[in-house]
Amino acid sequence: MKIIIIGAGIAGLASGIYAQKNGIESIIYEKNTYVGGNLVYPNNKKENLSIVPWMACGKENIELFQVWNEFIPQDNFFIPPFFFKYQDENNTFTFWQDKNKTKEEWLSKSPNDTKQIHSFFSTISDLEDYVENANIPWDLMNPFLTTKKQLKQRKINKIISKYENITVEEYFSSFSDKSIKNAFLSIFNHNESIITLLLTIANYLSGKLVQPKKGINDILEQLKNIYISMGGKIIFQETLEEIKWANPNSCEKVIFKSGKYDYADEYILAIDPYFVFNKVLKGKVGDRKFYLRYENKEAYPVYSGIHFSYYVDFLKLYKKNNNYQEGIYIYSCEPIKIGKNYYSQIILHIIPSLNEVYCTFKQDIKDYEYWESLYQTDFLYNKKLKEICDEVKSIIENIFPEWKKIQLKEVITPIDYFKLTNTYKGSIYSFHITPQGKPIYHNGNINMTNVYIASQWMNSPGGIDQAFLSGKFIIQRIIESYRKGKKL
Repeated sequence: MKIIIIGAGIAGLASGIYAQKNGIESIIYEKNTYVGGNLVYPNNKKENLSIVPWMACGKENIELFQVWNEFIPQDNFFIPPFFFKYQDENNTFTFWQDKNKTKEEWLSKSPNDTKQIHSFFSTISDLEDYVENANIPWDLMNPFLTTKKQLKQRKINKIISKYENITVEEYFSSFSDKSIKNAFLSIFNHNESIITLLLTIANYLSGKLVQPKKGINDILEQLKNIYISMGGKIIFQETLEEIKWANPNSCEKVIFKSGKYDYADEYILAIDPYFVFNKVLKGKVGDRKFYLRYENKEAYPVYSGIHFSYYVDFLKLYKKNNNYQEGIYIYSCEPIKIGKNYYSQIILHIIPSLNEVYCTFKQDIKDYEYWESLYQTDFLYNKKLKEICDEVKSIIENIFPEWKKIQLKEVITPIDYFKLTNTYKGSIYSFHITPQGKPIYHNGNINMTNVYIASQWMNSPGGIDQAFLSGKFIIQRIIESYRKGKKL
């Protein structure tokens, strides 16, 4: 059997690794000169800058740990000492990895919210036992294993049912201290289901949520080398143009913009599903789960962001002050308009070990459309981008005057994401979970006999772990289909 994989992001690399692991010949075609998909992007110096990721693989007794640890040893990751530090004109507080420390700090700063704070941390404690299914996809489990897993998660599922119809904004509206609400709303989306926030915090406090010590580029490079060492091949700078149909529901070969083509028994499109359905398959094959979400943008929102990457010489700064800790810092600031929205908080991810600082502002579909329109005229696009860059730099230097003349390495807008990765509306993650829109669970089958999709979009709310699992699971499903008698 031979499998062609389109896209060398996390899902594509996982598909290739598990194909090779199971003795299946595979080849990955990637349109860029690097691996990583929408996790990385090149700047004008041809450096690969990256998004700082969270991965839920920090505890040895969970399935995700076992999945990642087979290829990337645990000493590649660390647990940040705090989830974020927040500061505005009224308050300063930290969300520590030490739950009791955080709880005591919140209670001391906001005694009027004692009831709400106790309830928040009690719910978090109950959710810490949540475990992501990572060994076998649900659709391949036997009834006994399915029942066993469901019974184990019964308590968790009751909590999810209790909170899934409450938004982040609604949940924190009962807090008298608006700093707590503003801090979380700067990271999570106001119309997002609170259960996403609660599960994320529970994963962090329980030690499951970790970050790569040397950044995601290091993890991607390791995955690439593992795949190649297993006999896999990656062909760069080949952009998929179309597929050649063997019959109405199967693919004969894939054709690239360069004119090159290739044949396989199975094809995995580890790229954005919207691009697959509309550009690659040209609307000939649809999928109800996805189209339902594309058409109902209020219930199934997606978010992009505008990201700034700066160089700061922390080595020189450390000689004077050793107080910089790696982590996320949120500061209030004068309102700044970016795209169609105004922002009163600025989020900085400070990474002293890499001499880097990342600054991020969430952007929605209206923002994407704004940048898309502006992009039509280079002069207007670059003019507006320079204005925003200057404003953001000024805000950062006002917060940290000791960071004299920080150097902008790169800025990337939602339209840049789209141009680089073909992601739907320049989105970074999958569909966000809201009270109106339920999570998506997709097995990658799209009504074709030998074409599948794999990406973070298979399971809300997406992310690195879901992308990796989608690649693993699609190989398991292909193997199972041959075990049941599918012919080459």
